[in-house]
Amino acid sequence: MLNNISWVSFLLYTGGALLVYYVVLVVVKGSGWLVKNSSTGGLPPISAGFKRFWTPQISADQKEEIGEDKGGRLLQTTVHDLVDELQAFFSSAEKAISKDELLAKLKLIITKYPSIKKSRYEEGITNLVGITAANECSIQLTEDELTGLWV
Repeated sequence: MLNNISWVSFLLYTGGALLVYYVVLVVVKGSGWLVKNSSTGGLPPISAGFKRFWTPQISADQKEEIGEDKGGRLLQTTVHDLVDELQAFFSSAEKAISKDELLAKLKLIITKYPSIKKSRYEEGITNLVGITAANECSIQLTEDELTGLWV
């Protein structure tokens, strides 16, 4: 019996059955089930009245290691904000910017984040600024100029 069925007829029968199945679903359930909340697959958002039963516990030693800024935010969050702002600055900076203007603008950005100064992240951010300035603006910054940004 299966020898008499071609692939074309098999695909036509399967497609027709699938079409009939979805038409029946739309008739029975209505069209509302197709457009519930497509971003979460029809599930309610996580923040819709559900309480979190577990919160991470950070010991005092871990807090010292991670560090907090004056506002009580984790230092890592502050570092991410600084890196995001630096990346946005470099992506919008012109290639024809002068070295003095670049240093002045970078210093303005870095002074917004005093908690990072003298932290373990300062060296990494300094390296990031030097490399990104060379790549994006074609300006080579010396070590003294880079450390002068944190003053």
